Amino acid sequence: MEVTLDLGEDTLDALNQIANINDKSFTLTATEMLSLGARMFLQSRENKEDKVTRILLENSVRANEVLVEMMHMIFNKEKSKLGAYDAETALAIIERMVGNFLKGAN
Repeated sequence: MEVTLDLGEDTLDALNQIANINDKSFTLTATEMLSLGARMFLQSRENKEDKVTRILLENSVRANEVLVEMMHMIFNKEKSKLGAYDAETALAIIERMVGNFLKGAN
């Protein structure tokens, strides 16, 4: 089946780059990308839950809450590596550090 599509210049350029990287023809690359996009869209519409991801998320939240609770109980500003005066400030600094780390990782 033949379909005519009107693609933007940026999309054409991206598809050409992908075709060159994979050493495939433009037409084959374009059809593979269209097929991949359609499959991803359909899979994203499915209402399913990954059990492993769910367990990891639950354990992460649980561990975080335990650590926050412990920090509130035992925080000592004289021993703070971060230079924080209380547990709330230390937690806020840590949140910023995590955000900055993730931005740097991208």
